[in-house]
Amino acid sequence: MCFLNKSYLCFFSFCMLLALLPVFADAMDRSGAPKPGVRMEKTIPGPDGLQMEATLIIPVGAGPFPAVLILPGGNGAKLTGVVYPHHVDFGWKLVEQGFVAMVLNYRDTSRFFMDERWVTDIEAALDTLESQKSVDTSRIFLVGFSMGGTNALRVAARRHEVSGLVCYFSPVLFPPKPGIRRSHSFSQPLDLVDSLRCPLLILQGDADPITEPHQSELFEVRTRERGIPVTRILFPGGKHGFTYRGVSGGRVEFNQALTDSAFHEVLRFIHNKDKQ
Repeated sequence: MCFLNKSYLCFFSFCMLLALLPVFADAMDRSGAPKPGVRMEKTIPGPDGLQMEATLIIPVGAGPFPAVLILPGGNGAKLTGVVYPHHVDFGWKLVEQGFVAMVLNYRDTSRFFMDERWVTDIEAALDTLESQKSVDTSRIFLVGFSMGGTNALRVAARRHEVSGLVCYFSPVLFPPKPGIRRSHSFSQPLDLVDSLRCPLLILQGDADPITEPHQSELFEVRTRERGIPVTRILFPGGKHGFTYRGVSGGRVEFNQALTDSAFHEVLRFIHNKDKQ
């Protein structure tokens, strides 16, 4: 009996080790050095009772820390950390700079882009982020990619505790489509600038065939007219999704140099706002 108990314990320990290997691997960078943070998966209750998933990464050390809610594009939902690892990579880079990072997994990407449920889902994630003891609730930023930036604008326009907004190649104008106004509460995202209160950083590729550069120019002009601090940076040769590691060819294409340059601008923007 003693032998069986020991065998069972060995087997159980081995299974636990296998289960934890992905966690250990995620806690190490490519050189094998420990990463300066702790990653956990969070379940977020949605406003309709359904649940969302999010990846939360917290720096090691005494908090509270400023925080960033990272919002993938309209198609970058389920298993963000696996299918779209660049968003979690982005989070780790922020953690290295002393920020809490949360990457949201949307529940349903089949919805119309301007569906109100996008906003209420993101607000639920924002509430969860603000409830973390490690987070300084006076220093929370939204960073959105493509439609994630569009919906971040929609949230920041109503949640004025947001300290700053970063929009990567985010559309703010949509062509009219038959039936949309009848079936959805619809307004152009650009119009929401009138309700924005926080500083804005716009990051846009000049070769983007999806979010055309003139949209970012209109976004900047409208924001500046409202007296809101805004910075727009145009990246030469940048296509849509130039931060999307592993994507190449077509209208969406990764560019490492532009990704690094844009991240530097994000840090500059957040640090400047954080010091104010």
